[in-house]
Amino acid sequence: MEAATENATVGTGSEETPRSRYARWNSSQRWQHAVLMVSFLLLIATGWPLRFAHLPASKYVMWIFGGVKGAGIIHRVAAVGLIGVSVYHVGYLARQFMRGVRSMPMMPSLKDVRDVFADVGLYIGFRERGARYGRYNYLEKFEYLALIWGNAVMILTGLVLWFPRFSTERFFSWIQDLALLLHDYEAWLAGLAIFIWHLYWVHLNPKVFPMDTMWLTGEMSMDELKEHRPEEYEELQKGGKLKQ
Repeated sequence: MEAATENATVGTGSEETPRSRYARWNSSQRWQHAVLMVSFLLLIATGWPLRFAHLPASKYVMWIFGGVKGAGIIHRVAAVGLIGVSVYHVGYLARQFMRGVRSMPMMPSLKDVRDVFADVGLYIGFRERGARYGRYNYLEKFEYLALIWGNAVMILTGLVLWFPRFSTERFFSWIQDLALLLHDYEAWLAGLAIFIWHLYWVHLNPKVFPMDTMWLTGEMSMDELKEHRPEEYEELQKGGKLKQ
């Protein structure tokens, strides 16, 4: 999610313990992330047991949510949350644009291609130093684009499955089968991406273990900013957004 930096000024006085903090995410961005996270986890927790209800483990999971009916209700409530936060995020970006924020730091650029080669060169021993990241690196940008694509697929196919009569009457008879297939595969992709990729980078990565707390506080230390986001730090210094 694009982060506004207009209020992101910090002090660097040595008397602060821990050393000064830098606000990278505002409260709106943290709430968007929180709603997205809760909605996604509930959709996964209720969706897979409903889809594979014949498995013994699914019965125990659905029992936690009040049986098939309860799991179905929670699944739809979570779907409304996902739709709501997706629509809100589009409105949030539009509002940022109307306020004059024209930069899109989550969008890929040619620098990301160079960064990939720089990191690969470091990993295979051809370079002594990897990429110098700005506000977001290429992995985060890829995950953001995957989120946009995944949300679009899950929401559209989910609505088709939610309203079968409406969809079959206005489109074609086999749209339900297509929607179910796409919904299943995208759910697997999204689940694996979150529980393997995202979980590692946000929690299990040795650089942040046991957790990167920025999703809770919206802040990171100045030392972390200089080490992990050197280009962002330099840009903020040049723009006078870091109080000295």
